[in-house]
Amino acid sequence: MPQSASNRILFGELINQRRNELDLKLKHIAKFCGVSTNFISLVERGLKSPRDEVISKLAEILELDENSLFEMLDKIPPSINSVINEHDGFRELLGELSKKVKDEKLRNQLYVEVYDVYVDFLKRNNLE
Repeated sequence: MPQSASNRILFGELINQRRNELDLKLKHIAKFCGVSTNFISLVERGLKSPRDEVISKLAEILELDENSLFEMLDKIPPSINSVINEHDGFRELLGELSKKVKDEKLRNQLYVEVYDVYVDFLKRNNLE
């Protein structure tokens, strides 16, 4: 999925800032995430975008909201992907929506918004 360089830069700045707030070394973060120190440095400088698994690990070790990190990089958060994969009707709805919205960034935003409405409906009606 195409990402804007500005999103990667903002993501990297947030990761760097939070790592420094927690006084964590690049080496520690890299080991926890299963990547090289150089890769984390490239992420922090906005030159590379991490895989989904690394984003989740970064959220965990830096105590950040996982969904927000995914959304910063215009990616669908794992919580939404799991709902898509578990519910045939929801997956079909998103399939139909994706036919109408060709831009990937807009489509992912739409997925997130539809997911939020879906979860809210389930909660309000005690269907979770």
